[in-house]
Amino acid sequence: MSNSVPPSNTVSDLTGLNCAQGLCTFLGLVLLISALLMPFLPIPGVIPGGALCLIALMNVPRMRLSARIIALVVVIFGLFTLTSNSAHLDPALQRAGFLAAFLVSLGLLSSAAERCKDVRKAATVVASQPQGSRYLFVTLGTHILSVFLNFGAASLMGSLLSRRLDELRQQKSVLQLTLALLRGFAAMPMWSPLALSMIITLSMVPEVSYLDILPWGLLGGAIYITTGYFISRGIRAGASVQAGKSSVDERAAILKVLLRVCGLVGATFGLYLATDLQLPACVFYASLAFSMTWILVQYCSGGVPAPTVTFSHAVNGGINEIVMVSGAGFLGVVIAQSIGALEVLPQLLPGMLPLIAASIPVLMVLGGLIALNPIVTASVLLGLLHPVWPQEQMLWLAVPTILGWGITASSSPFTANVLIATRLMGLSSATTVYRGNGVLTLLSLGVACVVPALSLILLQ
Repeated sequence: MSNSVPPSNTVSDLTGLNCAQGLCTFLGLVLLISALLMPFLPIPGVIPGGALCLIALMNVPRMRLSARIIALVVVIFGLFTLTSNSAHLDPALQRAGFLAAFLVSLGLLSSAAERCKDVRKAATVVASQPQGSRYLFVTLGTHILSVFLNFGAASLMGSLLSRRLDELRQQKSVLQLTLALLRGFAAMPMWSPLALSMIITLSMVPEVSYLDILPWGLLGGAIYITTGYFISRGIRAGASVQAGKSSVDERAAILKVLLRVCGLVGATFGLYLATDLQLPACVFYASLAFSMTWILVQYCSGGVPAPTVTFSHAVNGGINEIVMVSGAGFLGVVIAQSIGALEVLPQLLPGMLPLIAASIPVLMVLGGLIALNPIVTASVLLGLLHPVWPQEQMLWLAVPTILGWGITASSSPFTANVLIATRLMGLSSATTVYRGNGVLTLLSLGVACVVPALSLILLQ
């Protein structure tokens, strides 16, 4: 999730690769191969790190200001680490390279999903529901699509809804459906194994299992969506919830999308349970295999660009997200390693843990309100806290982080999904998140702060 509207993932307008794109494609392939081999071979961090740096340098003119700032901070930290303790540099470069490769795999998955007729048909069915049921369908539809598309789900659903903007204005439901879209997306980072929130958190808190986080993430997402629904019904009481009629083809399209989501999540879980790999690696392998198979099937069916063009766009078109995510991962490792190397680590008193755990979601949201990307906020917080957090209580460092991440997704006017949705729906991003979603944000923060703090108190 970025701090401004990302470039489109559509690749249909690309018919070939120039020299620079070809070189970036090759470097992206180096990133992928390095990430694939990392769990099994001692790949030096300079290989994926060097490839990532060259890709970033070649795309500097296309970077947004936020990505350039992160890149500059990474360079400063990298030079300082190289001169003070170069041993910390290799794991940081490995982490940055892996996260960059992971973003490329998600870009491939998003491209395949955007071109899929079933995905677009399912989204159309969701957006065309009658007034009484449209809010719930948009919320759940965006939630499911965001597993594949990430913030591309906001773009797809927002585009479909904006085609009926005059009708929605007459029904006075523009704000309501925009909030439905945002809330559906925001619940996804709380549980999805493909979400950046989960990958960043588990990469920096490897002591915690995804299966330990999952129940709390599902509970948090369910509470968030349910509370948002009842708030919306209170604001806009109207027709009863009744789904519109859909054809056999439309129901089949929705079923196919659900089956693809279940298949991808199931493949990730199967790999996670059958091997000793950590979840981030399992997600990377599963999403890459899934997306490449999907892309090859689409290519063989005709009418889509060659896989090399799709891959090139995933590398070059997602450069801002790649720099932001991999740079934040680099900084998190450097900070954690530097604190861990101290001869005397700061001591956290048991009574401080509930207070700190409760403050994490608040800090995540406050960071979003000042245009700080959740990727950066989470990486810095986890980098600072992980070395000094009690090993037996690591779960309560991870849970408030992912809950705070999800809440931030729809509480900051600077996140990509908010900017995309409000632009398409003709609304102010600040008004939408402050006035429209402010009550839900406060209620959700209360739950996200109290549950970890109370759990730590009870465990002491």
